[in-house]
Amino acid sequence: MDLRKIDPTGMDGGSFRHTICELSQSEQSAYEEAVSGHFRVPKGKSSKHYVPSCKKRHEGCKDEDRDREEIMEMRLDLQVLGASRQLYEEANYLLWATNTFSFDDSHSFNRFIGSLNAAQKRNLANLHIDCNLDGSDPDLNWTQALKMPYLNVLRGIQTLHLCFEVRHDTYIPWGGTEEWEAKRIKDDFEREIVPFMRLRGIPQKRVTVVVYDGNKSLLTGENDLPMWTVAEKNQSAESVRARLMDPRGAELVKADAIATRANSLRMSVQKAQFDLERSEDTAAKWLAEAVSRRTLAKDTAANALEAVKELGLAEEEGNYGGQELQENAESSALDASRMEVSALEAEQKAEDAQDKVDQKADKCDRAISRLMEYQAKNGLQMRNMTGAHEKAADGNPSGDDGDGSDEGSDQSSEG
Repeated sequence: MDLRKIDPTGMDGGSFRHTICELSQSEQSAYEEAVSGHFRVPKGKSSKHYVPSCKKRHEGCKDEDRDREEIMEMRLDLQVLGASRQLYEEANYLLWATNTFSFDDSHSFNRFIGSLNAAQKRNLANLHIDCNLDGSDPDLNWTQALKMPYLNVLRGIQTLHLCFEVRHDTYIPWGGTEEWEAKRIKDDFEREIVPFMRLRGIPQKRVTVVVYDGNKSLLTGENDLPMWTVAEKNQSAESVRARLMDPRGAELVKADAIATRANSLRMSVQKAQFDLERSEDTAAKWLAEAVSRRTLAKDTAANALEAVKELGLAEEEGNYGGQELQENAESSALDASRMEVSALEAEQKAEDAQDKVDQKADKCDRAISRLMEYQAKNGLQMRNMTGAHEKAADGNPSGDDGDGSDEGSDQSSEG
């Protein structure tokens, strides 16, 4: 059964629409054909690079170009399950245990798995995923779809079929080589299949993996060279299959999750430390500025006082230049007042910056504590971490620039 996207027309009341696979060839047979190389190469394709496309094989199973009657004919009639409770319980198991549920986008997979009850998840036995690895479509984001909470309940999976469509741009840039491009494609592939490695935690008994080119992969032109041969595709596919069949799969997935979480906590510590250092630099600048302005304010106040004394002395002696001295005294007093206000502002900002440093230091200490506790809990190697308060005590107090960019710096994502 090919279970596809939610019906956008509301034909099924917002439920999933599905079609029954019309292909006579099984996924196991397609896998064996791809590995053995015993398949027909279409005209215009290179036998050195061509592997049969999963999407091409299942073109007749799609319903995009069909009318309502044709779509309904391609669906399972499940009304019989409502005849009696006994029939429902017996036939319902067969529905989930004998059919292969196929997905070619992560959104449908995510919504579908989330809609199943506990019994349905336990009975789901056969799964087929056809994934485009070019990363251009948000519906193909399998990182979110293959979440551990979902996978942990799919304990009944017996057969897993994976098809990976690689659609990398094979254009070799100036100065590049075929070997360099082949390595780049390989590295991209390994990075993009990381979410699928979580499937190692499912104790499946049969796994097939096929890697094939998308429509835009085999480019033509003087500088557009297809870099992944059939042998290289099959080698990568078998490497994925071997990892998925590893009997230590559950332990490896758990170890990966722990390592991912620990790395996330380390990144939180690094960000907290960076924010603290930036705050300290900002606070140190304001402290220096406050000292400078206070010194200038004292000098200006002394000048104003001297001007007042000169004016008083001139008045006592009847000096006819008193008007100019009066203006000088008033100007000096105004300058002194302005500098006093400026010094107070700088001192307030220095004080606020110090408060910000204290907050950042506490946040940094909390991040370090969470990391150390997680490492200790999971038996990870401890790393040397210096408390933020100890670090702050070695230098000038400092704070942030107040732009709020540090919000959530103590947050970390689950691995």
